[in-house]
Amino acid sequence: MPKQRHLHMVTAAVLLLIFVISLDARAVDTAMPTVVSQLGELSLFSWVFAAFTITSTTTVPLFGRLSDMYGRKPFVLVGIGFFLSGSLLCGQAQSMQQLVLFRGFQGIGAGALKPLTLTVLADIFPLEQRARLQTFVSGAFGAGPVLAPLVAGFLVLHVDWHWIFYLIVPPCLLAGLLLYWSMDEQWEPESALSIDYGGAFLLTAAIVLGLLGLLQTGKTHGWAGPQLLGLFGGSGLLLTGFLVMERRTPQPLVPLDIFRNRIVAAASISGFFTSMAIWSTTAFVPLFIQGVLGHSAITAGASVAPLTLIWVVSSSIGGFVLLKRGYRVTAGLALAMVITGGYLLTQLGITSSYQQAILAVSLVGFGGMALLAFLLSLQNAVGLRQRGIITGASEFSRGLGGAIGVSLTGSLLNRQLNGRVLALLPAAASKTDPANIARLASPQALLDPAVRAGLPEPTLHALQLALSGALTAAFLVPFIAAVCALVSSLWLPGGRAADHVVLAQEPVA
Repeated sequence: MPKQRHLHMVTAAVLLLIFVISLDARAVDTAMPTVVSQLGELSLFSWVFAAFTITSTTTVPLFGRLSDMYGRKPFVLVGIGFFLSGSLLCGQAQSMQQLVLFRGFQGIGAGALKPLTLTVLADIFPLEQRARLQTFVSGAFGAGPVLAPLVAGFLVLHVDWHWIFYLIVPPCLLAGLLLYWSMDEQWEPESALSIDYGGAFLLTAAIVLGLLGLLQTGKTHGWAGPQLLGLFGGSGLLLTGFLVMERRTPQPLVPLDIFRNRIVAAASISGFFTSMAIWSTTAFVPLFIQGVLGHSAITAGASVAPLTLIWVVSSSIGGFVLLKRGYRVTAGLALAMVITGGYLLTQLGITSSYQQAILAVSLVGFGGMALLAFLLSLQNAVGLRQRGIITGASEFSRGLGGAIGVSLTGSLLNRQLNGRVLALLPAAASKTDPANIARLASPQALLDPAVRAGLPEPTLHALQLALSGALTAAFLVPFIAAVCALVSSLWLPGGRAADHVVLAQEPVA
């Protein structure tokens, strides 16, 4: 680990990487409507996000295992290389197909950086210092989403959308150089360990098929269509094969025995559901703000900023609460607020105010405090040699939960919206061909200023009612996910967090 004089440089580099990753995600969200307007292929819109999510989620366990074997530094640098190269390629994309491919490549780097940056901090700081350091970690994480709409909006309007990807190249290079020079890691490779490539393949294939299935739900296939049954059935078979292989492999990709640990199991499940609630909120509240309430795209994009700010503040406070009251109390307090926010989301309607929506979003932001408790509980439940894989497992469960949450919410929204539009526009349904009905049922009809301006007032009002009702139903996903997170968090042990710290070389229970 780094010498004392280099500690601040390593910490600065890690915080910079956390900031860059969060900035990139929100900047892409802001720029995508403009990207689609220039490159076309609206049908590939969701695939830009799906490709990144699939690769960044499925590579997390692999990088976690490699870092436990050979150290953190080489794979943080590898992650920077993938992320930086992918950003440059995205900036050169001339079609949506290329952008989807390059975002997938960039996601490999994120799959290394998301868990390993946090693992590095866990290696070089004890629990008390890490809890206090969360102020800076949360600040780095929160600054990206706050600044991204402003920066990306300026670049899209006054320069070119390609520059949102070029923008992150200098800080990536700086972080890489700082780590290369200052991280004096003394790590003896574990020659007795091996990489479970078969398990990695089965897990990746299972997740890819599962996410592909979720991306197809809500479309013409229906929930029980042959294509969906094939995707979900194949995913289930591959997942079963993965679990069987992990039981028989001497050096598994994910040691399933670690989930016998009460803390590991509870924190992983709770983190999964908490991320479902947070991601599905941030993905669809801007749609409500712009499509239902009629605010501008900039105002809609800024609506999730309060969630980020609450995330930062609550995480900072949560570090101190955790030291005094422990994991269960910290997570319980935070998730009670998330549940309240999720309930308020289900109560939004066409007559709701912007302030009501912001209140609901802000309360969901307390999920950051819960995720802090889950992460620290996981890292302190295992020894040093398993910390990389356990942090990777945490990021994996959170990323998978977020991806599933967004997919389920989107699927429910699409299915609800189609039926509600046909119910509210019976005349249009009888006189319009199915392709035009589908166009009207799309939120794009309310988000595109040209299309919206051409709609008669009764039609516009009916579409707003349909979208509002569909979103209200879809917001049951974050609400139910938050309830599940709270229930599973009750499995965490009570008492002070320091009472549950495993010594550096002590094996997991």
